[in-house]
Amino acid sequence: SICAIGKDVWDGKELEGVPEILDITQDDGPFEVISEGVILYFLHDHHLRLEVSKFYDENMLCQACVLPIYEGNFYVCMECEFILHETCAKAPRRIQHALHPHPLILEVSKRYTSNNVHHDVVHCDTCGRCSLGFAYRCRIGVCDFKLDVRCASISEPFYYEGHEHPMFLALGAGIKPICHVCKTKCLKPLNCIKCNFILCFKCATLPYKARYRHDTHFLTISCSEEVSEKEWCEVCERNLKDTCTKVFYWCNECYTTCHIECLIGRDPYMMPGQYFNKWVTTAQVLRKCNTSRPLCGSCKNHIMIYMI
Repeated sequence: SICAIGKDVWDGKELEGVPEILDITQDDGPFEVISEGVILYFLHDHHLRLEVSKFYDENMLCQACVLPIYEGNFYVCMECEFILHETCAKAPRRIQHALHPHPLILEVSKRYTSNNVHHDVVHCDTCGRCSLGFAYRCRIGVCDFKLDVRCASISEPFYYEGHEHPMFLALGAGIKPICHVCKTKCLKPLNCIKCNFILCFKCATLPYKARYRHDTHFLTISCSEEVSEKEWCEVCERNLKDTCTKVFYWCNECYTTCHIECLIGRDPYMMPGQYFNKWVTTAQVLRKCNTSRPLCGSCKNHIMIYMI
């Protein structure tokens, strides 16, 4: 009973004597089947065709989660460059998630101007990341809870590749422990009820596998308490021990190692090429190419967001 009336589960409204209504999550599916392997997705105007990924192209990004198409099935638009993972295309239009008491609706925010399509940046209330992909939002009253599609895909029990036991949302609202992986404070923690292992949603939603352009194999997430002085990031050429990182991507075949941010970026859900409003101006996300991105006038590092 204590869990049932928690702030993350119950909205405080007593429903005794109120007749039940139809479950809001049981609505129409996210797409209409046109023919075998062809669908019409509810957030796109053109037909999408099912294909199988045969090679890695770093420019092929899913419009929903903004992550690359590494392997498996995906849908590609027959008229434009719109692409979706098969799993993202099957994500329901409405969900009831354990992190929020109200139903959440899948949306994409964009506005058409004379020159470009401008997107609204979604700041996920669970992992804290910014995204230009799809997100679930609450539209009940003044509530504006937002959940990106990666965080929305996590359900209980959650099986993390780097831990032997299942994980749950067992901690009460307002408790923000330190994540055992990234060593930062959790906005919303997942925890193991057997050994008290803590995991934040930011780490839980990192792609377990990723690709590096100079390695023919997949790189996977590695969590290590002790990093060897021989471990160097292949992208920035800094020693992993010097950067105090305990989580990185590495290749088990070639022993290639990369920082998380160096391989997938600090903001992996920001779609390259898209325009969005930043403060009082317009900004564009640049592609992840260190040689072409301009330098910041303040920190002198290559920038990802370019103010227009």
